[in-house]
Amino acid sequence: MSIFIRNDESANEDGHDEEELEKVWLQIDDEQHCLNVLTKNYFSDAKFIYEQLNNFAVSSLVKKLIPVARTRLDSFMPIFLQQLLQFEEPLPIFNRFLNILKKIVQRSTYISLLIENKNKISKLFELIHASPWVSQYLATHPILLDEILSMDDAYEPPGMLEMQQQLTASLVNFDSDLEKYMEALREFKHTQMIQIAAADIVENYPIMKVSDHLSWLAETCINSAVQYSYNMLLEQHGEPQCVLGEQTYVPEVLIVEYGKLGGLELGYGSDLDIVFLHNSMGENCETSGDGAAGSKKIHNDIFFTRLVQKSIHSLSTVTAGGKVFDTDLRLRPHGESGSIVSSMHAYENYLINDAWMWEHQALVRARAITSSQKLSKEFLRIRQRVLCQSRVVGDVQSSIIEMRNKMLDANPVNTEADFNIKKDVGGVIDIEFIVQFLVLSYSDKHPQICEHTDNIRILDACAQADLLGQQNVQELKEIYLKYRKYLHQLSLRLLPETVGMNVFENERIAVQNNWASLLHSDAT
Repeated sequence: MSIFIRNDESANEDGHDEEELEKVWLQIDDEQHCLNVLTKNYFSDAKFIYEQLNNFAVSSLVKKLIPVARTRLDSFMPIFLQQLLQFEEPLPIFNRFLNILKKIVQRSTYISLLIENKNKISKLFELIHASPWVSQYLATHPILLDEILSMDDAYEPPGMLEMQQQLTASLVNFDSDLEKYMEALREFKHTQMIQIAAADIVENYPIMKVSDHLSWLAETCINSAVQYSYNMLLEQHGEPQCVLGEQTYVPEVLIVEYGKLGGLELGYGSDLDIVFLHNSMGENCETSGDGAAGSKKIHNDIFFTRLVQKSIHSLSTVTAGGKVFDTDLRLRPHGESGSIVSSMHAYENYLINDAWMWEHQALVRARAITSSQKLSKEFLRIRQRVLCQSRVVGDVQSSIIEMRNKMLDANPVNTEADFNIKKDVGGVIDIEFIVQFLVLSYSDKHPQICEHTDNIRILDACAQADLLGQQNVQELKEIYLKYRKYLHQLSLRLLPETVGMNVFENERIAVQNNWASLLHSDAT
């Protein structure tokens, strides 16, 4: 994503522009003088910029400022206008930053922060110019202005371990205050998100690297919410316990990530598709009741149900700081009519005996997160057992084609002139369905193709198993990454997922050809 900066030196060739710009805000009532100065710098945009500045100046936001806040604003406005000089097309940046300014003008500490960091402010404007999404995010969460201004030039977001350490450090004083915990979790998420976006935009991160960081962030937040909720319930009811074969053990919770999160393909606005499981079974399945004073025993099913409810509340409730992530639990056994948490045994039984083919498709991208090696191995065993079932290839073809047609019918093409990169024929979903067809059809003979959950490594495994030609695999991988990168850039620009039909014409044809050769053939 390129950042277009003015190359000419006309803005300062006579040495007076900056001084004149300083007077524009202070003499905003002198329309002709302001228009003359703005026209000299902003050409055809001068009239609109003046009108917006004047409207801002006479708005209640500015009129109600106390003297010290008004003085700070008067000091900052020339800095704002001078920053616009570096861009070939200043109007979009002007509009985006003015929207941010309206959000922070009555919190003058933010204005002071911008003034104090005026030598670093260009990086802020570069990000706003490159991405309307960043601009919108900053307007919603202005506390992140400090984060951007304090970034070094490397723009390197932390890895997963460092994220976990940072979050732990930021939560050290909020053990018993849920409201403060939730706000701290939101501030952490927003801070990490803007760091990832900055690296993405400035350093042009590869799409897989961006998604890795976003997925690590989601996992870190999920784990934190579950652990915090667990500790709360521990205080109220004690530890869950079970007796199995005369041995008492402590059952644990397992989080299964589906969809984009499970496939390590998370985007900036992605929901989290998750399923909660536990391994409580046997006799006397209840909590110990030895928590804080007044704690009482409850059945483990109730304990884990409340654990999920509290965790989702911490993640998805909208507070003053927004929300952490939207969560979706509909991929659980029996969907919305099912319990929000299931035992591992019930989960396996459902997938083997009652699940639809599309639920097995979803399992291709399912990945577990847990600190328990025992639970992790048990989930992998279940997943492999389900995916490696022997299936009639023709039945898999029919089921996947039927599901794809239902999706196309539910999202009809609005116009023949547009191509929805994700949903239309020849797009992202077709590639994902090709991968899922291969896994469900051939994992019984080639179990290595279901080891991974991301489409790129699954395609590589299919090539190694001679299920798909190397040229076809390379073609699908390149197109898939190209689609994802383009969709990613569209989201940063707050644009829809559609492009002109000529943009990916060759790619669409290639995907359709692969689809036809695999799902409309007599494969065995």
